[in-house]
Amino acid sequence: MSYPTPPEQPHQQPYQQPYEQGGPPPQGGRRRNVWPFVAAGAGVLGLAVGLGVGLLVGGGGEGDRDAANAQAACTVVERLDADEPLPEEDALESPELWEITAISGLASAAGAGDEEYATLAERGQELSTAMRVNNLELVSESLRDLADECGELGLD
Repeated sequence: MSYPTPPEQPHQQPYQQPYEQGGPPPQGGRRRNVWPFVAAGAGVLGLAVGLGVGLLVGGGGEGDRDAANAQAACTVVERLDADEPLPEEDALESPELWEITAISGLASAAGAGDEEYATLAERGQELSTAMRVNNLELVSESLRDLADECGELGLD
C-alpha cells in the first residue's frame, strides 16, 4: 500500500545550502564573542569585591554565624505573642507559622555550631515537636521557654 505525497506547504522555507568553510571569518566576528567573557569576568570580580567587603565589615567566623543564628531566633521569638502564637483563622497561611518554623531551624543551627547555644537548640526542638503534634498550649509554653533562654543569653 502506498501513501499519497502530502502537498507542499506554503510556509515552509526552501532548502538552504550549508555555509561553506574557508575564507576569512565575517567582519567583527571575534569581538562579539569576547563580550560574554568580559561580562563574566566583571561579575566574578564584583562578587569577590563584595565578599571581601562583607567579610571586613561583618566578620565571617563560625562564631559570628552561630551568634547571628541565635540572635535571629530570639528576635523572632520576641516578635511572636506566646499567648496566641497562631491566629485562629487561616493559621496555615499566616506568617507566624513560618516564623515558628524558622525559630526551630535557627536555634538548632546555632546549637549545632556552638555549645553555648545548646539549650537554645533544645528549646527550638521542643517547639518543633509541639508544632508537629499540633499542640498550641505546648507551642505557647515552648515560646515562653525560648524567650527565657534568650534572656539568659542576653539576646532579648
